[in-house]
Amino acid sequence: MPPRLHLNEHLSPRLAMQLRQYGFDVTSTVERELIAADDDAQLAFAVSDGYFTSSVITIIAYAFWRRTQESSSLAQ
Repeated sequence: MPPRLHLNEHLSPRLAMQLRQYGFDVTSTVERELIAADDDAQLAFAVSDGYFTSSVITIIAYAFWRRTQESSSLAQ
């Protein structure tokens, strides 16, 4: 089961629609009318509804990328 995602306003609501076509449960800041909400409010919404925020996804993706970079440099 894919993770539930809440996309912050820096990501297009169109991305949410596209992800839904692949079975993801996605909301966006625009759809939830949270455009003016600060990061704490965005996180509170996401956590209360069981969503990961795109900020969390970005951190996880960066950590994964760093790990693959370290692994490839060790292999050389």
